[in-house]
Amino acid sequence: MRSRRWGTALRRNRLAASIDQPQAAEIIASSQARISRVETGHATPCVIEVRLLLDAYGVKDPEVRAKLVEVGRAEVQFEARAEGRVRAVAEDILRILAVRGVEVPDAVRERVGACVHLDVLRLWRDRSVTVENAEELFVEE
Repeated sequence: MRSRRWGTALRRNRLAASIDQPQAAEIIASSQARISRVETGHATPCVIEVRLLLDAYGVKDPEVRAKLVEVGRAEVQFEARAEGRVRAVAEDILRILAVRGVEVPDAVRERVGACVHLDVLRLWRDRSVTVENAEELFVEE
């Protein structure tokens, strides 16, 4: 599935849920322009964003979810080679925490922003979905 078809599938699910682009943007703490770029295949959301959107859109079918998440994962891996990916993942972590209402102390914000290791940032991003406080991102390091 190519990015445009994948974006169209996300758009179709968004419309079926009667959610507009500004509402979708709020779900992932982003902008309406980003949602538009994703749906037209010009940008790729991270896996966490895809999961958040699918949850909000009420997509329950495990096959549909798995296919969209897997395509998202492949797209993200491809884009990881592009310059600036590290910064984007760091921003994702902070956005997810903000959306979840988790307070982010300056020390955590600085540590996430200073990290240059994509694999570490991905781990922190995965943890950002479930931690109760931002310091828990760094447990077991």
